[in-house]
Amino acid sequence: MQGTRDPDYSSESQSQLVTGISEHADIGNDAASVQFMADPQPDSVQAIGPTNFQLATGSLAPVELIRIPRPQGGSQQHRRYAEFPDIEFWVNNRKGVRLYDALHGNFSGLVDADNQVMHSSSVKVTYLIEWPGYRPLKKQKIAQRKFGVQCRSRIARQVAEIVEEFLDERSGCAPYENDWKLGPGFIEYASIYLMELKRISLSTWAAKLAYSSTI
Repeated sequence: MQGTRDPDYSSESQSQLVTGISEHADIGNDAASVQFMADPQPDSVQAIGPTNFQLATGSLAPVELIRIPRPQGGSQQHRRYAEFPDIEFWVNNRKGVRLYDALHGNFSGLVDADNQVMHSSSVKVTYLIEWPGYRPLKKQKIAQRKFGVQCRSRIARQVAEIVEEFLDERSGCAPYENDWKLGPGFIEYASIYLMELKRISLSTWAAKLAYSSTI
């Protein structure tokens, strides 16, 4: 698919985007005192167990997932939140929930699906979606209960909705990193998994994603 280059995404605008994200980090007004901890690059490959799709089709071979790296100049975690544990997603005791399943409410095998795992100071939660070569997307969602408490399955579905919107808006644009190109014939929505969420500010969580080249 021949896309059109995203006119708003350049090396200069990447720098501006990082500034914009930092401004919304809810960590005070003294910019000189802001210190971030670099988000370590995850392993590039993660093997997982059977997905709901595989269980439905009878194919139980493990799926090999490729981690999506944090884009150059992407979001960074403020040191205040470095001690907060990531919210992880495991299906049938293997890491990663397929977003297509979550979008359609299929949480079969999702470990601790109903556990309340997200606590925020606001009734709204902001999710950050980043993908190499594309402009990031920040989107707010209403929490399940007051004070931002959410269960794992609801979080997965909300992220699935936002990633679907992200692909709808970005897949028509040619990325600046072709290895991670989105759209038909490249990396498609049905192959994307949510691995974990990392808290980067008071009410913002960054989604850590992966994809399978075999689905």
